[in-house]
Amino acid sequence: MIDSREARWLRKERVPGYDLIDLDEEAPVVVRGFPDQLVGSVPLHNNGDETAVLRTATLQEPDDRLGLEAGSIRRIGTTVLRPEQRHSAPLRLRLDPSTPPGEYHARVEVGGASRPLVINVTERVAIDLEPTSLVIDNRPGEPVTKSVTITNRGNLPVVIGDIGAVPLDDEQKECRILRRAAEALDTEDPVTVDRLVEAIARAAKRVLDESGLLRVRNLTGTTELAPGQTMRLDLQIDLPTTLDPHTRYRGLVPIVTRDLQFVVVPYRIGTAPETIPEKKTRTARAPRKPKPTTSRTTTTRTTTRRTA
Repeated sequence: MIDSREARWLRKERVPGYDLIDLDEEAPVVVRGFPDQLVGSVPLHNNGDETAVLRTATLQEPDDRLGLEAGSIRRIGTTVLRPEQRHSAPLRLRLDPSTPPGEYHARVEVGGASRPLVINVTERVAIDLEPTSLVIDNRPGEPVTKSVTITNRGNLPVVIGDIGAVPLDDEQKECRILRRAAEALDTEDPVTVDRLVEAIARAAKRVLDESGLLRVRNLTGTTELAPGQTMRLDLQIDLPTTLDPHTRYRGLVPIVTRDLQFVVVPYRIGTAPETIPEKKTRTARAPRKPKPTTSRTTTTRTTTRRTA
C-alpha cells in the first residue's frame, strides 16, 4: 500500500541528473500506426542511486509536415524507477487524421535525456457514408434520383466513379423457387431426384432473371476526394420491368470501404384515407322523477284458535 505521504511525493516529476533512456545516443525511439493512433515505447533503466518519477515526454525538432510545435508534451503515465530498475514507458502520439503515410522524424526527451524519434505513419483508407440505405418505390420506367454524402476519413485520396449494374435479391426467392418447382412436378409422372433437381434449377433461373439488375448512374461524375473532404453524390436509379410488384428487393454496392444498400419496396397508389365515423356523444339525460310511493294496506288476519 502507498501511504498519503508517498502518494504526494509521486505527484511531482523527479528527474535525476543522469541519462535514464536505455538506448545508444543515436538509436531511435519508434512509434507507428494510423495518424491518430501512433504507439511506441521508450526503454528506461535507472543505473544510478536515486529514485526517478517520470510523467511526460517532450517533443523536440518535429518535422514541419507534422504540424506539431517543438516543446509539446505527451504524457507517458506515472513511471517510478528505483535504482537498477528497468521499465518500458508507453509513448502515444496523435496527428491530424489526414497526415499522409510515410516516415517522419523528430526528437523525444524523457527524464532530461533525448533520442531521435522515428514516426511511421501507415496508410488508412476509410470513408463515412450517409445514409447507408436508400429506399426506392417499385415503379419501373420512372428514373429515381437519390443523394448520399461521402466524407474521406483516411489519409489517402479516394476516387468515386460510376456504379453501373447492381444485382437485386428477392427476399422471397426461396419460397418462389420451391413453389414453382412443385408446380412443375405436379404431374402424373413419378418424381425422381433428377427431375427434382432440374425443376429447382429452372425455377431458380427464372426467379433470378425476374429480379434483374438495378441500373445506377453517378450524376456527379468521377471525383477524387481528398483526405478530410466531403462531397455529395447524386445517383440516378432505373428499375427493371420484371420485378414482382408485391415483394421487396435488396441490392448492395461497395463504395470504397462502405456498402450502400438499395431497398426496392412495393409501391401503393395513394387512396383517400378511410373516414372513421365519429363517436356519437351522449346527451345528458334529465334526472328521472321519483316514482310516487303507494301506501299498502296491511290486512291483518286473525287466526282463531279452536279450543278443545
